[in-house]
Amino acid sequence: MPAHAIIELRDVDISVAGTSLIRRLSVDVAPDRVLAMVCDRADARRALGLVLQGETDRYEVGGDLVMEGRELVSRVSSGTQASLHVSSVSGPLDSRARVHELADASILERVQLFAINERVHALDEADRLRAAFAQALARRPKVIVIDLPYQPHAGALYPTYSELLHRLSREADVAFIICTDSLAVAADLADDVLVVLDGRVVESGSVYDVCLRPAMPYVQDLLRLTPSPHRALPEFSGFVDLTSRQGCPWVLNCREAVVRACSQEVPAMRTVALGHSAACHLLGVQGHA
Repeated sequence: MPAHAIIELRDVDISVAGTSLIRRLSVDVAPDRVLAMVCDRADARRALGLVLQGETDRYEVGGDLVMEGRELVSRVSSGTQASLHVSSVSGPLDSRARVHELADASILERVQLFAINERVHALDEADRLRAAFAQALARRPKVIVIDLPYQPHAGALYPTYSELLHRLSREADVAFIICTDSLAVAADLADDVLVVLDGRVVESGSVYDVCLRPAMPYVQDLLRLTPSPHRALPEFSGFVDLTSRQGCPWVLNCREAVVRACSQEVPAMRTVALGHSAACHLLGVQGHA
C-alpha cells in the first residue's frame, strides 16, 4: 500500500441495469504515483473513470471512499455524488478560448505552455494536451483521471504524456489515474498497474512486475499477444467468452494445466512478491510461481 494515499477505494462495485462492470475494487491512490487501470471492457473503463469523478447517478455503486487517510468522504450509493475533488483531462476544451483563460500563469508555467495569447484551436496537438492538463489543474484537484484508450495516431503524444505525468505527479501533489485498454500504454506511462478482467482485478503491482513479470495467465497472454508499443488489448477472437461466473473468467482459455478449483471458484488475489499480487489458483502449485 502506498504511503500517504490521497484516496482509498474499498470494495467498490459498479453496475448498470443489473450488469456488473466493476467488482470489489480496492486500491490506494498516492499523490506521487501514476496508476494505470487496464480494463478489458470499454464500458467498465468509462464507468470507472466517471465514478472516480463523482458521477454516480447513471450507475449503481457501492463501497467506501476515504480521502487522505483521515475520514470517510462518502458511502457511495446510487444517486449520491462523491466529493472526491477529481478532475479529468479528457473533457472538451473551448477551442475559441485563449490559453491564459484556461488557468493562471503559475499553472501554465508548470505545464510549460507559453503561448498564452493563442487560441486553443491554433495550438498543435502537444500544446493542446498541455492545455488540457492546465485546465484540469486549475480546478485544484487531488486526483486527475485520464481516459486513454489505444489510438493508432496518438503515438507521437506519448512522450508529452509521460513528461507531464511524471513531473506533475512529483511537483503538484496530485495523483494520476489512467484508464486504458492497452497494457503497452500502461507500461509506457504508469508507475503502478491494475489489470481488470470481467470486472475483477486479476493482477496488481509495479509496472515492472505486472508488465515484465506477470503471474496471471491472462496477463501473460496480453504480454505475449501485444508485442508492439501502443497496441490495444487483443480482441481474443479465437478465445471463448470471458464470462465464467463459477470460476476463473479465463479458465476456458488458459494455456496452463488448470486445477479443479479453476472452474469452480473465482480466484482470490494472492501475494506473488512484495507489492505484487495476482488472482490465480495455480499460484503456489508446484511448478508455478
